[in-house]
Amino acid sequence: MVKGTKKQKKTLQPITKFITINLSKLTHKVCYKRKAPRAIKEIRDIAGKLMHTKDVRLDVKLNKYIWSKGIRNPPKRVRVKLERKRNEDEDSKEKMYTIVQHVIVDSFKGLVNECEANE
Repeated sequence: MVKGTKKQKKTLQPITKFITINLSKLTHKVCYKRKAPRAIKEIRDIAGKLMHTKDVRLDVKLNKYIWSKGIRNPPKRVRVKLERKRNEDEDSKEKMYTIVQHVIVDSFKGLVNECEANE
């Protein structure tokens, strides 16, 4: 057996992504009284996977938008801005964290995922 060479881990850099999340697909076949909480959980999971961070923080405006039509009827789609930033706390476990913010759009037609690097 050949021993594998050690790969260096990529260091995470601050980055910003704009994505559209289809919440109706993610909350399909979920009990009515659990749809909005499940939508919040799914947004956290998607943000964590895309940005490779465990610390995901939701903006208050996004939370209000998800809950705007009540617990039973979260919006069908939501456009969000994912922003990975450096953690300023010295005693924190994670070096980076993700902020998820709501982006207001008139129509979801023709939107694509966008990515831009921050410094």
